[in-house]
Amino acid sequence: MRGTIASLLALWAVAATAGDEARVAQVLATCERALAAGYDDLDAAACDWFVRPCGVCGVAATPTWCPPAGVAWKTLAETVVAELRDLAAPAIPAGPRIEAILRARYPCPAVDAPESAGRPRAGSRPTFQR
Repeated sequence: MRGTIASLLALWAVAATAGDEARVAQVLATCERALAAGYDDLDAAACDWFVRPCGVCGVAATPTWCPPAGVAWKTLAETVVAELRDLAAPAIPAGPRIEAILRARYPCPAVDAPESAGRPRAGSRPTFQR
């Protein structure tokens, strides 16, 4: 538990320092610990910060990736971890890389496109299972 709290505080400290954000290696380590622990602890909450579409910007904000309804946060974390493990640049900022991974895997439909395949229209907030 002490390590989990320390890792959460470390992620927050990195993100709060002079506009810096967490690095790939930090997010990868946090998400790997969360997955190893059943994805139901503080590390999972820290990992969620990165894998949820627009996790903190509110209901009215447009997500940048749109997983189908019913996709678990844990599944998104597994996708991100698998891709980040293959990345040979652990010191780069994690946010843009994770966004690129999830946007490629779960693109959002155009605003005026009909809803299909269980995906929400851009601007709506899908619901997910943990």
